[in-house]
Amino acid sequence: MKELFRTFGLSTDLKDFTQVLERAFCVALSRHIDIVCVCVGTSKMYGDSFGAIVGDMLLDLRLPIWVYGSSLSNVDARNISATMQVINLVHSHSFVLVIDAMSTLDPTTVGDLVITDSYVGLNQNVSIFADLYVYGVTTYLSHAKRNLHSQLSLTDTLAHNLCHAISTACANAQHRMQLKFLDKFVLK
Repeated sequence: MKELFRTFGLSTDLKDFTQVLERAFCVALSRHIDIVCVCVGTSKMYGDSFGAIVGDMLLDLRLPIWVYGSSLSNVDARNISATMQVINLVHSHSFVLVIDAMSTLDPTTVGDLVITDSYVGLNQNVSIFADLYVYGVTTYLSHAKRNLHSQLSLTDTLAHNLCHAISTACANAQHRMQLKFLDKFVLK
């Protein structure tokens, strides 16, 4: 299988990013399996709050997906293994999407969304559980102590874009599945 690793710019590539998610969600829905989003991050550190913020937004959207991780219930380095064990038991054979923050050495990539099928975080044990990983590039390592307002603003913008993409991908994937059903059973 060819390894997936694509970077999408904050404002220019959101449509392409959404289409990649939509294709993955269509496969999951066609197999009648749950979509599970694991939002990794902690609300205690603004540089690592991306996943928790996305989790909050996804919960507010009330999409037909399972969400683990939010500002009230963090999934972080201390509990990610236990969380993934629960997901493996409760949602066996599900499509698992891990959402996390990423730092970079290249300041031009801050604000990008990265989608890959392999885990690039510190806890390598997570990679065996997820189907797809999305990272919000939130910090430039040499400026990790940047202005709190600009950091939160970037994180919020990235989280909104990612939630919009997930929401659109869910809706489009569900619509495609309904059309396939109609074509197969009703229109013939």
